[in-house]
Amino acid sequence: MVYVANGAVNGAIQTAKIVLSGIAVAALCMALVDFAISNTPIEQAQHIRSLLSGSLANRGWQDVVLISSMLVFMSILFWLGKQLKYISLGNDIAITLGAPVRLVQIISILLAIIFATLSVLVVGPVAFVALAAPQIARRLILHKVVALFCSMLVGALLMLSADFITLILPTPGRLTVGLVTAVIGGIYLMYLLYMEFRRIG
Repeated sequence: MVYVANGAVNGAIQTAKIVLSGIAVAALCMALVDFAISNTPIEQAQHIRSLLSGSLANRGWQDVVLISSMLVFMSILFWLGKQLKYISLGNDIAITLGAPVRLVQIISILLAIIFATLSVLVVGPVAFVALAAPQIARRLILHKVVALFCSMLVGALLMLSADFITLILPTPGRLTVGLVTAVIGGIYLMYLLYMEFRRIG
């Protein structure tokens, strides 16, 4: 839906357009979820709400096995990481270097859907990790390229850090990972916007 809403079927993917498309599609999907919850019994609705917060509590080895199935796609990621570096230079340059731009875009989207689905099945939806991890990874390696594997490691560390925070905070009940990442991610997003406006100004 994001791919079609971006207009990438007939043209190149544009970062700003795909972000706006993603926000619009996410809002539509959340509206459908809220509608579904409003038509369920209150006990089930409360359980669904807790699942929508994202949590690492009470996870077992079966969840580890499920999430480890991502390793099947590791060889594709090695190839994809190299191609994405070319595409980050611009579609025209990438084509000149022999990168199959449209194929890489489609594979990237399909893998993103698969990885997101497996992650949500295990943890639930967790906000801002996918937004913050690549930005932090780029600053760590001091290079404006697609740092695919570095982003994966940073994302994992963000999840572990958020889960650790839920364990040490003196709250009556254990907070969800999604709530912690939403607070930290929101602050980080405001920081990025501030730095962008400062750069433009």
